[in-house]
Amino acid sequence: MHRLFVFGLLSSVGQACLWLSLGPYLESANYDLGQIGSIGLVRQFAFLGGAIVAGPWADSGFPEKKCLLLEILQGIAALLLFLAIAFNLNLPPSITEVWVAARFFLGGLAFVMGFKLFSKASASIGSSAIVHLISTQGAMLFGASISLIAPFVFKNSFLFNIFLDMSTSAILSVYLWRLTRHQSVDNLSTIKIEKISFGFVSSISSIWAKEVRFWGALQILSLTMISGFLISSIHFSTIQSLVSHQTAFSLINLFYGAGIWITGIGVHRSKSKLMPGFVGTLLVGASSVIGFMTDSSNSFLNAASLLSFAFGAGFMLHFTNKQILDRTHAQNTGRMRSSMLFYLSIIFGIGEKLVGETLSNSNGVTSVSVVRLGIGTIVLVMLLFSQFRAQKPFFN
Repeated sequence: MHRLFVFGLLSSVGQACLWLSLGPYLESANYDLGQIGSIGLVRQFAFLGGAIVAGPWADSGFPEKKCLLLEILQGIAALLLFLAIAFNLNLPPSITEVWVAARFFLGGLAFVMGFKLFSKASASIGSSAIVHLISTQGAMLFGASISLIAPFVFKNSFLFNIFLDMSTSAILSVYLWRLTRHQSVDNLSTIKIEKISFGFVSSISSIWAKEVRFWGALQILSLTMISGFLISSIHFSTIQSLVSHQTAFSLINLFYGAGIWITGIGVHRSKSKLMPGFVGTLLVGASSVIGFMTDSSNSFLNAASLLSFAFGAGFMLHFTNKQILDRTHAQNTGRMRSSMLFYLSIIFGIGEKLVGETLSNSNGVTSVSVVRLGIGTIVLVMLLFSQFRAQKPFFN
């Protein structure tokens, strides 16, 4: 499991650095929040496409060999963008969107395939989901640190982050090749039209299976409540006056990465099954209350709001993932993970777009805060209902 943890971390650090530097890069190129939100939408739906294809593909054959193929393809994608920027080709926005779509489609495939590796090595599928999420999303901790330092060391920090993404893919390709060279040849061409169709249907339906239906609905509400973090981070980094925009953006995501790690450990060790859900919802609610009552020029309170939001989001992601996957049969983990990513990608993609458009208005922060408070209230009621339905002592 330790080797897999390092694998998941390395596979995500380069992608995290790339994505964290893309937002400020677009902002420096005079994209408005709505346009950047659209790029976020493209990214989420491309990731979704990869996740849909990956579900049934991950549940058959050797996931190690498929991970090798995906790392090679991601490395090639990074190399193409690196060469384009290094030679100052001035790519138009449409080409950039195509590249983002291709890169994060591969990312969606790799995420589900990586989770399959983790679930094979763990006795608890829910616990493997926590470790996998800590290693992949927790890469934000290192990605944000690198993005924070890179502008002071490199003239073109965005180019450096692309190179890092390319390098991690190369390192992991060598590792996976050494790991799989003695395995029998796997059929890497098992992606067929009927399997893609089946993957699409299972991505819509798996989360609504009887044994996980309640928790699937709770996760969808939770995802809606915490969507729009990227665009909120960019918005705050541009209105605050404490540090530079790039530094602020990297610091926010540094705390987000730390939040993913800390909350993941908290959920994993919690003796209460529901306590993490209550804590996460209340933290997001506290963030919304601060946003509702605080003037946008108060940098310290806005920073506290985002910090509370990041930790609340971490709790809700780990908590709902564990509740669903602990109720999923081992043979269906790939399909279930695809289903969860299907709804995450749609909700987060649309959320980035809508929150971006809303924050462009003068009362945007207030509007977003009110919506989050309303959804949080529903989530709390559902958690209370689950607690009383189980007829157990409160928080046990």
